[in-house]
Amino acid sequence: VSKDELPSIGIIITGEKGLGKTQAISRVRHRLQAERNAFFVYMGNYGDLDCIKSEFLQTLTASLKRIGVEGVTQWQELAANMVFTARGDRPCTPKELANGRFEYIVKKDTKIPENWANTICSRKPELNNPYLVKAILWTLSKNHAPYAIRWLSGQELTQSKADELGLPN
Repeated sequence: VSKDELPSIGIIITGEKGLGKTQAISRVRHRLQAERNAFFVYMGNYGDLDCIKSEFLQTLTASLKRIGVEGVTQWQELAANMVFTARGDRPCTPKELANGRFEYIVKKDTKIPENWANTICSRKPELNNPYLVKAILWTLSKNHAPYAIRWLSGQELTQSKADELGLPN
């Protein structure tokens, strides 16, 4: 995958208990973190296949809440990379964005998350859901991140909080 010989963006590892899957996955995760060019999401077994979408979203959001190589959550790393795409430059680190810079920018102009989400979607046509992009951007805000992650996991927000973040319920 890293040599662009496979058109994959995901890998599934399955097998019987005790064959070394966890060991292999751990090595892959450490290598991906060292290369800083991928996100690592660990998805365990699914219990109820009728609830697979809900379980997938909850597992995905929980996995991306883990601290990544930049010293912030993987959600915040992803959001920071989106901000840098929208701006066209990288004026700071993801940690600086998550530790108050994003909130400072939004405080000066409350339309920034929506404007950046639209810019990101126009520059990256494969990201065709501005609400999803906007929710990811909100993970950079200490005050709003828990709500954004809740929304990203498929859970409802109060209508007033959804309105405040500009997200549909």
